[in-house]
Amino acid sequence: KMLNDEDEERLLNLDRKIFNLIEKKNEENPAGQDFASEITASQDSMEQIFGKYLHHGSQSVPENYIEYEMDEQHVYALASLEGLKSFTKLGNIDSLKELQNEMQNYLSSRGWSENPEMFVKYFNFLIKPICPKLPSQVTIIPDESLYFIPFDALIDGDGKFLTESTTIAYAYKYGYHTEIPKAKTGEFSIYCLAPEYKADTNLVADNRGSLYQLKYVHEEIGSIKKLFGKRVHTSNSGNKALWLENIKAANVFHFGGHAIVSNDRAYLAFASTDEERLTDEEISILHNPLDMVVLSACETGLGKVEFGEGVRSLGKSFLEAGAS
Repeated sequence: KMLNDEDEERLLNLDRKIFNLIEKKNEENPAGQDFASEITASQDSMEQIFGKYLHHGSQSVPENYIEYEMDEQHVYALASLEGLKSFTKLGNIDSLKELQNEMQNYLSSRGWSENPEMFVKYFNFLIKPICPKLPSQVTIIPDESLYFIPFDALIDGDGKFLTESTTIAYAYKYGYHTEIPKAKTGEFSIYCLAPEYKADTNLVADNRGSLYQLKYVHEEIGSIKKLFGKRVHTSNSGNKALWLENIKAANVFHFGGHAIVSNDRAYLAFASTDEERLTDEEISILHNPLDMVVLSACETGLGKVEFGEGVRSLGKSFLEAGAS
């Protein structure tokens, strides 16, 4: 259903109210704790309005979550952890940029290297001011460039990776609607696509952006087939029409191949040429509530950072299409 004029105006007013609360907190109350309940109440009101327009579905809000917000000067966090809500100013943007530059240099370095201090710094900046010890399950809702942060790899005060004690999920907004999917019936439930690319012995392994045949992809797909047997359908066809038919029958999609992200382009490469490709726009407009999507390809978490939206990545496009 389309929003009626009254509900559209209410949503716009609630959105402005939340933004103004953040601004007011920064000016009048550096601690920011008094604004948490009012911001949460405004978000709940927005979810109630959206709920009126669902045909078949339910509202799902993470039990434990941390939602990050960034403006031009500061980084904030709205958290609900084990029933306790808080709204905290974590630090300034310049401090975050220093950490991000350090992370970029680390990821760009060739060869194996360790830098545990960097992951401790991220924990101290993004997690410790909110809760030094996270619960066993938590949903992280990043903002803008924070989508690039591997929260699972952050190191806590005990010197352990967060993933050792906490199961971390990621979402793109506070509160989300989940449709009840129709049960899919067919000969298979897991669809594995490993496109065939042209072999080129002159290419080196780290030649980014080249669509060469991947050495171990058949072993990767074969191991899935070995585990799940007849439930798995494998294909090496780069035909996009065939992909669309197979994906409709599947509950799980596993892609082992190449992905390209460059400027405003983002796509899964189904062949060595530009003739067969699946773009992020094509993925996001599909309605296909898959249980799980595995993108075993480079750059699928990268993309253009959009203000208020975060990273426009291929992974996000599958979530927008309904993937769990």
